[in-house]
Amino acid sequence: MLGIGGGPDGFTLALGNDLEVAKFSQVDIRAFFYGAYAFGRKEDDGGTNFSTRTTASSGSLKMGGALRLLASKGMIISVLMGYSWTLQVPLVVEVGPNGTDTYREHSGYFTNAPIIGFAISAR
Repeated sequence: MLGIGGGPDGFTLALGNDLEVAKFSQVDIRAFFYGAYAFGRKEDDGGTNFSTRTTASSGSLKMGGALRLLASKGMIISVLMGYSWTLQVPLVVEVGPNGTDTYREHSGYFTNAPIIGFAISAR
């Protein structure tokens, strides 16, 4: 698997694999694992309180399983469950009219936690 996306830490590239564990007539069970790396982000606020917020790169690892239902000849409905480990919490630097503030990102997006997902895809 190769994925691209974005989040609070910028452009993200994910690479991993999924494996078929069991298959029945309309249902299959799969295991997945992938790593994600975000390249960081820079945001400028051009308002009256001009500031720049730079978020450094981050990384995570996700593992779990998926239950997939072949709903029709061309459509698959999936429920995924697993766990996400944050390998690198990004450093944030905010520069504003009152000086510079530096801290580790503290949002829930960068914590070790269970994950759940839902997908509809073409076969």
